[in-house]
Amino acid sequence: MKILYAVSLFSGLLESVKTRKWNPTGAPTIYKMIERLDSEDVEFVFCATEKIDGFRWIKKIYLNGLMHPVWIVPYFKNRILREFVRTYFLCKLHRKEGFDKAYFNNGLLFPAAWFTRRKHCKVIFRIMGVYPSMWKTLERKSIIQRLESAAYASHFWYVICTEDGSGGPEWMQKMLSVKYIPVRTLLNGVDETGHEIVQTKKPMILWVGQLKKDKGCLEFSKAISILRDKYPGRFLTVVIGDGPELEYMACEMFSLDTKFISKIPHDEIHKWYNSCDLYVSLNKLGHLSNTNLEAIASGCPIVMLEPEYKTLYDNLLDGCLFVSRNNTVDGLVGVFEEMLRHHGFGLREPVKIWSWENRINEELKIIGDI
Repeated sequence: MKILYAVSLFSGLLESVKTRKWNPTGAPTIYKMIERLDSEDVEFVFCATEKIDGFRWIKKIYLNGLMHPVWIVPYFKNRILREFVRTYFLCKLHRKEGFDKAYFNNGLLFPAAWFTRRKHCKVIFRIMGVYPSMWKTLERKSIIQRLESAAYASHFWYVICTEDGSGGPEWMQKMLSVKYIPVRTLLNGVDETGHEIVQTKKPMILWVGQLKKDKGCLEFSKAISILRDKYPGRFLTVVIGDGPELEYMACEMFSLDTKFISKIPHDEIHKWYNSCDLYVSLNKLGHLSNTNLEAIASGCPIVMLEPEYKTLYDNLLDGCLFVSRNNTVDGLVGVFEEMLRHHGFGLREPVKIWSWENRINEELKIIGDI
């Protein structure tokens, strides 16, 4: 069985491409699949989502740590050119290699639809959660929305969607040809947690994740700023992550009791979950993200936005605190003050979530059974 594995060049894979050394971060469902498929008869193709120095045209490179080489398809600002180059190259590669199965993430919608409609091979379409732009496609107002809608309606052999609380099942029911194709929604996994802690003398408020507006980081920094002015020196704030809003947050939250950590080894993240008095997640796109699942599995106290969509896994949120999406800052300040009054909320019951090994095994089984 020969497999084409073509996905977007996620930010967590970009550093590996630049350094030519396999050291991925983020998107575990992608890089863990790559590591497992590396022992199979496979061709890896990464399609860039931004311009990268040294990659003006399609190039095959080797990464220290992977047995197979990786094709890099560069980014073009013009979308018509971008989609044409991706589709043309992947079809050309298929004519040469003769793939039995092809795996595309939703960033490669048009190549996936072309392969499906031309019956090149069996196509597995992978949806990494539902983004606002994907919901807007349902409006079918513009030409591009109508084209995307038609592409999503292709009769893929199988569709796998991440259950991150962004409304995947509802969106697929409205957009995909679910009457004719099998679909599966899968929760992500977690790595085994340890019991180590980080020693602190003050209550700790923890943030883990990208510093982007849709993650709610601006509301978080505003709430911390208000709390710091009311209760100076009473608590610690630890922010683990990086992103475009880092400079703004550093200015807004400036204090000797605020610590920014851009990156830490993934096998050490559990120390911070185990040590915090409150973990904050204001992700506006879903409430079952990777970091939230890690926090839930660790049993640390959690505050998050009220879920926008119901899922089969909402029982995982038992014992969590919620703040309104419409008045997030005031709600968050209220939760923080409650934490300080009671010197923390105490641990929740850790929740058993399937391991990443079992999660990836399930996806590999789907691919193998097709």
